[in-house]
Amino acid sequence: MNTLNSISEPNNANVISVIDVVTPLLNNMKTSKSRIDQLLSVVDAEKAQLRALYDAFEPFAKEIRDIAGIIDDAKSSNRTPEAILASASTRIINNAKKAGEPRDDAKRRAVDYVTAQAKKKYDTEPTADLLKRIDASVTKAYSKSTTR
Repeated sequence: MNTLNSISEPNNANVISVIDVVTPLLNNMKTSKSRIDQLLSVVDAEKAQLRALYDAFEPFAKEIRDIAGIIDDAKSSNRTPEAILASASTRIINNAKKAGEPRDDAKRRAVDYVTAQAKKKYDTEPTADLLKRIDASVTKAYSKSTTR
């Protein structure tokens, strides 16, 4: 049997020889692709089954954590709600400064956000100290030189 390297001039024997070499390769590739597709569908089915099991277990896990008093470390923090809101307001103010927004707009956005989050997450209003911290953040951000 001739190989691809031995083909110098096209003739019927060389073409048939190339077909003889390439045809099994193409068949093997098609078979491999169908096996891969079949395995991928099995993997997808397993993922879906695992997700369904997890979704069924999740409410029980939450209930167990609540009963045992386990706090999810990723969500918990030793910071006070005021500190969390102050940090968020500082980020808003600094982002507004970077975006070139006026000082009053930055302050308004920060106060609006903090007020909404205080009501939503903590069922309270922002404290006077928090509003003073927002004023201080605005003053600090907008008094910085822009030559950084």
